Amino acid sequence: MAYYSKKAWMSPEARENEKYHVVMNSMRRLFPKSEVAKMDKTKWLAHRQAVVEAHTKQLERAVKIKEEVLSKGGQQPIPNRLKEKEFPENHGVVLCEKTIWCPKWQLKEEVAPWPTLPEMKWEGDDRAKTTVGRFLPLPREPGSAAVAWHNLRVLPAWPFDDVRKIPTLEDILLPVDEIDEDIVPDLLNSDLL
Repeated sequence: MAYYSKKAWMSPEARENEKYHVVMNSMRRLFPKSEVAKMDKTKWLAHRQAVVEAHTKQLERAVKIKEEVLSKGGQQPIPNRLKEKEFPENHGVVLCEKTIWCPKWQLKEEVAPWPTLPEMKWEGDDRAKTTVGRFLPLPREPGSAAVAWHNLRVLPAWPFDDVRKIPTLEDILLPVDEIDEDIVPDLLNSDLL
């Protein structure tokens, strides 16, 4: 039986015997030709003891590592190499591109207000029921309450933040870069050729 919160008291030996029978029945059903299915009770108890000892050693090792860290004065801080670097306004640390993911994101010329409840419902809950999936609402310019939210102009994003950019036919059909055959050996490592 798998329920160990019975009201009736069971001795530890009886409980271990019950565990053995449950596991062996499962092993015989799932792996009838393996050696595990033929394990007798003494081997089972030795295996259980080895598992408990391994778990105890693992916990002791974890406690020892934590004590070493605490004795050294806590975890050593990871140095931030970009902390001294001054980035231009509206520029992020990745490729130093203009982005909203930077400390001075409010300096963007057009900042969209928080989306309205119907827009959140349309882009989130209603779309989640379809095969398209849920999306964040597009940033739109502020408008009056008389104008429907889907008629408001979408604010342009910086190229680095434009994640839903639809590829044009030119992007799909034209090659990205045409490299002359004479330059290829200089670009690649000679061991690769």
